[in-house]
Amino acid sequence: MTAPIEHSVALIEELCIGCTACVKACPTEAIRVRESKARIMEERCIDCGVCITTCPVHAKVAYTNLIHDIYKYRYRIALVPPEIFGQFPDELSPSSILFGIRKLGFHEVHELAPWMERVSAVQRLYFDRNGKRLKRPQISLLCPAVVRLIAVRFTSLLDNVISIRPPISAAAKWLTENKPKELGLRREEIGIFFLTPCPAQMTRVKNPLTDRVRYLDGAISISDVYGDIFAAAQK
Repeated sequence: MTAPIEHSVALIEELCIGCTACVKACPTEAIRVRESKARIMEERCIDCGVCITTCPVHAKVAYTNLIHDIYKYRYRIALVPPEIFGQFPDELSPSSILFGIRKLGFHEVHELAPWMERVSAVQRLYFDRNGKRLKRPQISLLCPAVVRLIAVRFTSLLDNVISIRPPISAAAKWLTENKPKELGLRREEIGIFFLTPCPAQMTRVKNPLTDRVRYLDGAISISDVYGDIFAAAQK
């Protein structure tokens, strides 16, 4: 039996007007309107966030960690994907944006771009060794919304999904295994957080796709900390 998924996308019922905009937009038909209120069918939701952007009254939200949650940990590490830099004006350099993220309260900020290159190299080696035996197309675990979409609506493609850790999981695993020894701290004293604009990535943190162990301690929405990063990056 498949374990239930802890979703990020949720409904604020008191704001919902039952307009059905989200029902029409949902790619997995995971939303119904009952008694003039939307209802999310959790077993079909892929946390893609389409309902959040579609809702005219902002009754859908993506729940994530708050920035003050990082202070539960003695040492704090942030992981950031490349798309974060595109969220800010061109006049802010990547280094100034990374500085702004550190000022949120992180001791270290790690970019995921190098891990993407490493995972790509592993995938190329995997294809070279197994190419003739692999089903086509091969689908990576990079986008958790796509993986969930396959699990919900296109189950015939499940065997096409490559079981190679995506960059965020590979980076978090490496940090988990190496930082405690390097810093002389217990693992539970180190908080590893993923900064992301994507609800599906937030859900991945709570429900790892490739590991039984959670290597990440939380996810923080970029929209929640954008202003603070922007202000610090300008200094």
